[in-house]
Amino acid sequence: MTSRILTRERILEIMKCYDHLPEPENREMTILKGHLLIETRLKGYIARKLPTPDGCNFDRFRFSQLTEIAQGLCTSRHQGNLWHSIQKLNTLRNRLSHELDDVRLSSALEDFLDFHTKHFFNGDSEHRNVHDCVVSLYSSLVHLVEEDTNH
Repeated sequence: MTSRILTRERILEIMKCYDHLPEPENREMTILKGHLLIETRLKGYIARKLPTPDGCNFDRFRFSQLTEIAQGLCTSRHQGNLWHSIQKLNTLRNRLSHELDDVRLSSALEDFLDFHTKHFFNGDSEHRNVHDCVVSLYSSLVHLVEEDTNH
């Protein structure tokens, strides 16, 4: 399990998330920018784990592929909920970007919020919103990346 000690590096990285996310009321932009922040973090994690990352063009990989590669490289086996939540955010982002069907978008939104709130906020409904869930997901990935690459 990763340590939750907030190092200076972790705090600066989490602050970057807040700097890039819009106001909490702007759900759609929070989903899009949060997805991009997570994607950037996944690419950085994979690059840190590979012996020769320069030979990899990360822009050719889809988000789902980056998630699978990162999960495969991760030495911590206690992070299943993190990877599932990242996948649910990706589904939500894809529905937002590629579909006009509000029902499918609403379903993906509810699925992401329900799952993340249950597993990261112990079901506390106060945090059941896109902004809190995206920041929490990003923060959890920051913690994992720092812990996993320092061992």
